[in-house]
Amino acid sequence: ATVLRLAILLRLATLLHRSRKDETAIVEELIAEEEGLSIRFAKGELDRHPLQLASLKQEATYLKNVDFILKFSS
Repeated sequence: ATVLRLAILLRLATLLHRSRKDETAIVEELIAEEEGLSIRFAKGELDRHPLQLASLKQEATYLKNVDFILKFSS
């Protein structure tokens, strides 16, 4: 389970990292939960970064297959 969580964190880090600062939504808070992870972005960030939002939605769908819940809000 620990290896899976580390792999998920690496995937999310890759997804959230962009080569230019202005292309990345600002994360205000990460909350590790027993069943998954919650990410809170600065207000309006996900609206300003629709491609990142789409990637997060797709990743959340993938992670459901391994019983990991990814939640995010802005």
